[in-house]
Amino acid sequence: MAAALFALATLALALWAPRARTLATPGGLALALGVGGAAGVALGVFERVGAGVPPTAQAPFFLLAALAALALWGALAVLAFHQVRRRDAFWIAPFGLLALLDLGMPTSEVGLALVLALPVVARWRWLDRLGRRALGATFFLGLVLAAAAFLPLTPRAGGLSALAETLERRIAWARMLAALYLILALPGVLRRWSLGIRRVSRRLALLLALSSAVPLILVAILWITSTVLGVGGERALIGARLLEQRALELQTSLAALPDSGGAGALAALVRAHPGWPGLRIWQGASRVHGAPIPDEAGLGVWPDTLAQRGLVVIGRKAWIGARARGPRAGFVALAPVEEVLRAEADSLLGARFSFRAGDAGAAADSFGRAVEDLAAGAPGAEDSLEARLARTQRDRGAGIVRIQIRENEPVLSSSDFRFGAGHAVIEGVRWRGGRWRRTAGLLNVDVPWAETLAGLASNARENPYNILPLALIALVLVFVLMLAAADFGMVRTLGRSITAAVAALRQGAARLEGGELSHRIRVEGEDDLWDVAAAFNRMAVGLERGRQLEIDRQRIEDELALARRIQARLLPPGPPQIQGLELAGISEPAREVGGDYYDFVPLQDGRVALVVADVSGKGVGAALLMSGFRASLLSQDLASEEQARVLERLNAFLHRSVEPGKFVTAFLGVLCGRTGRLRYCNAGHNPPIVSRKNGGRERLETGGLILGIVEHAPYETGETTLEAGDRLTLFTDGVTEAVDDRNQQWGEEPLFDLLEEMAERSCAETISRIVAEVRRFEGGRGASDDVTLLMARRTG
Repeated sequence: MAAALFALATLALALWAPRARTLATPGGLALALGVGGAAGVALGVFERVGAGVPPTAQAPFFLLAALAALALWGALAVLAFHQVRRRDAFWIAPFGLLALLDLGMPTSEVGLALVLALPVVARWRWLDRLGRRALGATFFLGLVLAAAAFLPLTPRAGGLSALAETLERRIAWARMLAALYLILALPGVLRRWSLGIRRVSRRLALLLALSSAVPLILVAILWITSTVLGVGGERALIGARLLEQRALELQTSLAALPDSGGAGALAALVRAHPGWPGLRIWQGASRVHGAPIPDEAGLGVWPDTLAQRGLVVIGRKAWIGARARGPRAGFVALAPVEEVLRAEADSLLGARFSFRAGDAGAAADSFGRAVEDLAAGAPGAEDSLEARLARTQRDRGAGIVRIQIRENEPVLSSSDFRFGAGHAVIEGVRWRGGRWRRTAGLLNVDVPWAETLAGLASNARENPYNILPLALIALVLVFVLMLAAADFGMVRTLGRSITAAVAALRQGAARLEGGELSHRIRVEGEDDLWDVAAAFNRMAVGLERGRQLEIDRQRIEDELALARRIQARLLPPGPPQIQGLELAGISEPAREVGGDYYDFVPLQDGRVALVVADVSGKGVGAALLMSGFRASLLSQDLASEEQARVLERLNAFLHRSVEPGKFVTAFLGVLCGRTGRLRYCNAGHNPPIVSRKNGGRERLETGGLILGIVEHAPYETGETTLEAGDRLTLFTDGVTEAVDDRNQQWGEEPLFDLLEEMAERSCAETISRIVAEVRRFEGGRGASDDVTLLMARRTG
């Protein structure tokens, strides 16, 4: 019943933990760790205090310990089931059910339940939520709980009830599961805690401490464990051989007795063993020396087919006994095991011995006696039957009745076996159920650790040759210390190098952040970190060069911005108001500044000079040449001079002024708003288009060569008339020769189509539409040339 209640409480805490939202925060997880630590300490206190009281008073302490164990499991469940996911159920569900079933059965063993429960709680996502302080506290808490979980309990003053034994197993399960969980979490705790250390020097100091201390601690633990276990096992074996030898000597002494026994011979046998006051001797079925014992009549039917000496178990008492062989087979002698051990083994080996013995029929006979007591109406028989039934179910298959030596009488116990002690097996016989059976006893030797470790040094005073093992141990210790010192030196040197490199990099980064691009790190090593420092210096050189380039680029951009503003002032701010005419113009350079030029120059008598020019090349050079062309053009008498004569003088000027290969295409026309008369000269420029209102189209090509190529080139003036509604369109090659991503030109046909489509629109709307279509055609490739348009319409 107690096991079932404990299992149900365990299940309830496991189901509650994932839903404890208030504990899913870093503070809640830290609280769970604190509760778990407090529960672990309380559990240890209750176990040890309860172990020293009589069995009748142990129940309250075991109950308190069970409650502390449940609190410890609840804290563990909060941590393990933090941020639990659905896919985790594939592990939690099967192993959890098996662990609960095993935890609830009377035959439950701590080890099996522990193995089944570990996959259920093997999750440590809570480590990512805790800060450095909580992680550090977790590390030390894990060490304390891990040490406390496997410390042996104080031997109890008597046997346990069935309830106490059940609670003891469940308590041990919770205690060891929490300890193993935190032991497995320690590497992650230490790793995340170290990652929270910001300074590299402190991380290296931690690494130095671990690299030096951990090997020494592991070697010490291995040496201490192997020494203690080896000494304990050796002394147990010596104790077992001593008991067997004393049984052989006892058998030899019995064989030497005369047939009649003889008082003198018996007295001599007793005097030969003064440390055995409980020695008993029988001849046949008659006791000839010592006090009676229960079931002593069975000694008269000791069969020859079983062992004739060694361990003899009668009822609840263990003896070292022997039966004389041959003609003296009627003599039997028994001495209590504890007397033999205390008289010789304890003083000889310097250890505390305990003993247990049994066979497969012990639990069944105990249960049978309980049934007989119940049938006879003995007081307390029902409680005894329930307790023995639980013990029978637990011990069936193991077949062991444990006997621990205490004071003068052995008592049944379930906790005398210790993994840290030495053990040896003694063969013998047992009287049960009216017949003799084979049995085996287990001798436990508990040697104090301090005495074991100090044994070599103390024995060296008695035996000088024992100094040799001490010298070997000292040599090994010196070798380990030398390795640790070498490791310490290597890590220390590496730490200094890394710390110096990191400090230099930090200082260099700070100087660089402050704008000191001329700062260079002094490279003092050849490892990877100093290679980073050298790369830092190269980066600083590049940054310094980049800053200078940025300064130069900014200066050039400032100069280009100024040039663009100047060039924008050279273009007309807007069309003049000429009676009878609608004028519009636009120019968009492909770069910061361009080589296209257009202008409206108002003249007397309602006339206006229309100019469009395109300088070869792009950028600043073309802009400077365009500026010179404009200045030369405006210095001419555009009102009275023939357009051909003006361009002849400009051609001669450009030929003398520009380098070979540079030229200008230009169109110059004078349009009268009253009459619509247009006199013009085209110097190698794209022919302007006159779009007639009736749908006709005229191209103005009369003129001459491009300007600046031949010094004395002839030019001719052409003339045409714009009627009301007719429109004149002047453009540069950046319109018709615009190129798209497939390297195809826009051409003149789209221009003609747009002019026809926009015939009823204003000149400003038309040229804006043309520029938009050209830029859309160029797409992602961007502008390939300057785009300039000038348009005039005769309004009447």
